[in-house]
Amino acid sequence: MPSSSPAAPDPGDGGTVAGRLGAPVLELPALLFGRYRLQNELGRGGMGLVILATDEELGQPVAVKVIPDVVLRDTEAIADLKREVLRGMSLLHPNIVRTHNFERDATTAAIIMEYVEGQTLADLKLQQTDGCFGPSEILPWLEQLCPVLEYAHRDAKIAHLDLKPRNLILTPEGRLKVADFGIASQLNESVNRLSASDKYSGTPPYMSPQQALGERPSHLDDIYSLGATIYELLTSKPPFFRGHILSQVLNVQPPAMMARLRELELGKRPALPPAWEQTVAACLSKEPAGRPQSAAEVLQRLNGRHGYQPSISPNEVVPVVPLRVTPAAPTDFSYRPKVQPAPSTTIATSRRVAPPPAVFKPRRRRLRLKRGVALAMVIILLAVGVAFIANRWKNVGSRWLPVEETHPPH
Repeated sequence: MPSSSPAAPDPGDGGTVAGRLGAPVLELPALLFGRYRLQNELGRGGMGLVILATDEELGQPVAVKVIPDVVLRDTEAIADLKREVLRGMSLLHPNIVRTHNFERDATTAAIIMEYVEGQTLADLKLQQTDGCFGPSEILPWLEQLCPVLEYAHRDAKIAHLDLKPRNLILTPEGRLKVADFGIASQLNESVNRLSASDKYSGTPPYMSPQQALGERPSHLDDIYSLGATIYELLTSKPPFFRGHILSQVLNVQPPAMMARLRELELGKRPALPPAWEQTVAACLSKEPAGRPQSAAEVLQRLNGRHGYQPSISPNEVVPVVPLRVTPAAPTDFSYRPKVQPAPSTTIATSRRVAPPPAVFKPRRRRLRLKRGVALAMVIILLAVGVAFIANRWKNVGSRWLPVEETHPPH
């Protein structure tokens, strides 16, 4: 979200911002949802309109991402978008643009996000003499970006799926902020599905082959996008930027970055370090197993460190974990963090502690009583058996004979 100076409301626009914002998807009121005072446009595209606004409840600037009308009319698309908004709200990191809320009324839906003053890396790149940076210039940004991706992949189990210079904002203080975690790709997917478009959920020059084919998203898609982003920042162009991009993403290995600089007649720039060439080439591997397995590993490789220990196992693929959404009224969509149970105060000990007598003594008495009754019944049965045998059998000459046979007949 590049910085913009707020514009004063136009008294002649009849209470809407259509004249001041050009031709938005919808005719928007100057006060959206009865709370957000719209000021001026920050950006627009097929996936919506982003407007700088003032939250009159809190007196703070916010960025309002207005959802395209085609998505607003589809119940399934709105449900998917709400799910991604919830996931975005769970990301708490100083280098991630915060997602505040999802708002909706009868005619409009919008995502309310943190407003970040600054410029995207795509805009900053265009201001460079050759349209690109050197490794030493972008390394401080990558030292901020890679921990963000590590946090999202390892801790939150969320992939960005639309990582590119346009979604990376540098503030005047030098802080890098990552925007649109998961939201942009979900909007792309919904708009393309509803409009029967053959486009993709991400941005083709930065998409991995697996994402382009619609396979299950994983953190290794972001590793590919990270490599494509570094490639563009160092050469002025992404790995594939002309012709049939999707076919090249699937089948063609991009040229080395120095070869691309010579191709664009930028060969007078200093040679890129071998570690950077090798790391970016590995990120752009067609197969996920050939890529660095984490963003932390990417940063370690760029710094020329050998013997790195990936924080994510090479056999582990971090999927985008679905999040259950509790149905709620459209205007009552809020994130409620899960409350963790209080830790137990029981102290472990190696000695066996006897149970309280008051609890277990009655049980023991009942058990002893049952055993005594059973023993008495056994004794009685044995006595009856012996008496029966004595009355019916007699020992004669070491032989046991029935009593009837021991008496001679008369």
